[in-house]
Amino acid sequence: MDLIQAERAIQRAWLLSAIAIPVYLVFILLGMLIQVNLHLYAPWLFAGMFALPELALVVVLTVLLRRKNRTAAVLLLVVFVLDRAFTALWLYVFDTAFIIIWLLVTLLWGFLFLQGIRGTFAYHRLQGSVKSET
Repeated sequence: MDLIQAERAIQRAWLLSAIAIPVYLVFILLGMLIQVNLHLYAPWLFAGMFALPELALVVVLTVLLRRKNRTAAVLLLVVFVLDRAFTALWLYVFDTAFIIIWLLVTLLWGFLFLQGIRGTFAYHRLQGSVKSET
């Protein structure tokens, strides 16, 4: 992976997270406002009592990932995996086609976050080799 590919991988990961933040916030607020049954939007968001603190953590990690922080990239993937694991507990309510779509979206997001991790590590490795050459 070269420097441009690393920066693109990082950019894709933080953009995905930055786009997901307002969507999650709308889900949380609408769920609280109109008291929607949790089962209707749980597959896309773990909307338990930790939804707002989790969202705040994701905002901080997204900003740090934008600044190419390796720890933030890893923690963002960990938060995503834990969120999806809790969400998987709610999937028994839905039919098979919906679960397959949810799984495909989850795998795609996980892949992009994993590429963000690879990108941050490659970026720092390549930046170190560029600095040592000069």
